[in-house]
Amino acid sequence: MENYRSTANILRVATQAIGMNEVSPPNFPKKFCKPTNPKAKVIRIVEMESPEDEAAWVADELERIHRAGRRWKDFAVLYRQHAHRDHLVEQLSQRKIPFVISNLSILEHPLVRDVLAYLRLIAKPFDNIACARVLSAPSWYLTAEDLVRLTERTRKKRGTPLYDMLQAPQGELAFDPSSAAFKTLLEFLTEQRKTMRRRSARELLGDLIEWLEVPQRAAAQDRKYVNQLAQL
Repeated sequence: MENYRSTANILRVATQAIGMNEVSPPNFPKKFCKPTNPKAKVIRIVEMESPEDEAAWVADELERIHRAGRRWKDFAVLYRQHAHRDHLVEQLSQRKIPFVISNLSILEHPLVRDVLAYLRLIAKPFDNIACARVLSAPSWYLTAEDLVRLTERTRKKRGTPLYDMLQAPQGELAFDPSSAAFKTLLEFLTEQRKTMRRRSARELLGDLIEWLEVPQRAAAQDRKYVNQLAQL
């Protein structure tokens, strides 16, 4: 099988890396790609102690090669998933290195997904997935174990929605809901539901963003995705 994109060195290292898998799916293809491009430069493998160190090293290399005469548009940084990009984005922003994130839908951004979960919960309080995402936010002090126990409790109540379970008597809950933060959450959601039909989606989103303090809490590169959501 011929490969028209990668150099021989890249295919060789990729094949060796795949070969080190201890367990491969039974349907994993046993294919070896034959390169049509020359070997090019030798691949360097650098192991860092932390994601922060890795991001700093990548940014250092970008600056070094740029000073040697390469244009910024000649560079590309690949990562496995967008969740891995945050430390690198922080480094690039601090150093004022221009960059564009490709193939990132605003609807897949974690902050946007959080905001959408709140909106779904306001509109449809029986949406257990949205409710679980909201409750998993650090602001509400629920541990993963608490959330699992709460979900199991709803099953025993014959499928009672999570949101309804949150308003059950304290003795029926799987955790202590007496914290001021948790009370604030329920009061906000209740108030939004009462006025939901009298306001537009943009007004609801504006109130939610203000209540969550997104402009104050989110990094600059993340706030723009929420702003794009408002435009959408």
